[in-house]
Amino acid sequence: MGTRAALSAHLWRRISLRSAVGWGCIAWGAVMLLSASLWAGVPPREGLERTRGQVETLQARGGALHFALAGQDTPLRYLQRGGDVEGVRRLLEDARTRQVLLLVEPSSGVVYEIEGDSGARRYEQVRDAWRDKSGTDVGLGLALMFVGARLAFGRPR
Repeated sequence: MGTRAALSAHLWRRISLRSAVGWGCIAWGAVMLLSASLWAGVPPREGLERTRGQVETLQARGGALHFALAGQDTPLRYLQRGGDVEGVRRLLEDARTRQVLLLVEPSSGVVYEIEGDSGARRYEQVRDAWRDKSGTDVGLGLALMFVGARLAFGRPR
């Protein structure tokens, strides 16, 4: 009886761990799908404002470049989702001594185009990077949910 009880307890732990991992995968996949649907779209160019100035402050934190232009109170940010964060950081650092032209969503302060003397990150490049990231999130989210369902509901071997 002791061996049977130990085997039963071992099997129960294995099933419980497998089920927990499965449900974790399902939850993580759902979060990725939700993220892809919430962040899927870049606003149309017509809804964005052009602004120009010199960069006064610049910080990289939380997957974004946070910065402000001299003489303007609006905090701005370039999200990692837009791609080429290092190239954009260099553009913004150069803009401490020169003017930079930005295309910004007024309500959120998210920057969708940056043009400076040393280069540019165009609206179309940012839009394409956002679409690519959303497609990746959808694929990974669905894969995680499938694996999670197999783990949570599949028969243990």
